[in-house]
Amino acid sequence: MQTNRTEQASKRKRGPNRGKNTDVIVEAFGKIEIEVTQQMGRVVTGKKGGWLSREVGYIVRKFAPLRYTGWKQIPEVEKQVVYERLLAKFKLRLECPRVRALVNHLASERYRDFRYDMNMHYKSFSSMEVALENPFKNVRQDDWTWLCKKIFTVEWYQEKSKKNIANRKKLKFTHCGGSKPFVNHLEDDPTMDEIQLYENTHYNKKKEQWVHPDAKLAHEKMKTLFSDHEKHPDEERATQREICDQVLGKRPGYVKGLGFGPKPTSMRATPTEETNKLQDIIITQQEELGSQQEQLEVQQKKLEEQEEKLVEQDRKIQENKKNMATMEDRLSQMEVLLEVYLRNSSNP
Repeated sequence: MQTNRTEQASKRKRGPNRGKNTDVIVEAFGKIEIEVTQQMGRVVTGKKGGWLSREVGYIVRKFAPLRYTGWKQIPEVEKQVVYERLLAKFKLRLECPRVRALVNHLASERYRDFRYDMNMHYKSFSSMEVALENPFKNVRQDDWTWLCKKIFTVEWYQEKSKKNIANRKKLKFTHCGGSKPFVNHLEDDPTMDEIQLYENTHYNKKKEQWVHPDAKLAHEKMKTLFSDHEKHPDEERATQREICDQVLGKRPGYVKGLGFGPKPTSMRATPTEETNKLQDIIITQQEELGSQQEQLEVQQKKLEEQEEKLVEQDRKIQENKKNMATMEDRLSQMEVLLEVYLRNSSNP
């Protein structure tokens, strides 16, 4: 751990959300109604999605129990405090699998982000002893002690942190669109298309430069492809969304460079009622599978730690046996010497 708190403090950062804006909205208009899409489990209105995400972050930081390896490991009964506080401000159908999956996804991300912030705070001190004396803001001393001893210094967590840092380093660049979700940019300006959105969020107008040369190349390629397709008949002409998919790549529910707001073209079909039910089942099963996988990873790490302890205990047992054998040899030698001494003493 390195002591660089002065340098960190000098950087201007956005502070944690305190839920005040949501309070104002609820007082003025009542509970915020949240509608979640059938297809990908997203909030239909981007602004409401931002409000929900920020409120989840505030509640998780303030009320979620800390003595677990992750959000998925927290028992449902202990998650109720988060659900109940959300329901006090939002109209959410938590009995619906896709709605519950969305809330749990947001909570899991915010829980992980909070854990990362606390770990960075821990690493800013020169030793664990010093860190223990300086708990993270608004974290109880006993919770902070548990985190320091059971999470931040454990091998599996340190390995996971190293992998995450390595993955972040692979990211060539990030957008300059701020904290505002991309879908909100599109809502605020209905005339904006996806290629223009990419430019607005990857070209810094103040600095008059792209965030990275690769971002500029991607934008130029998208414009060229779209211009070429404009010459084709309507039925063969690719949409801007399809061109973004082609140039930026995609994964389920996510277009690279455009985030979770714009959806990949393959996800645009209107689902039937039967498909909706199947999608809800799939979302639930995926969530359960992810939780089981994380639990297995934690259990595997614990088993490895126990095996290491058993190996160390066996080593100590063998070492003690050797020491006892050595002591027995010495004792036998001393008994022989004592017997000789006594014999000589009785025969002057």
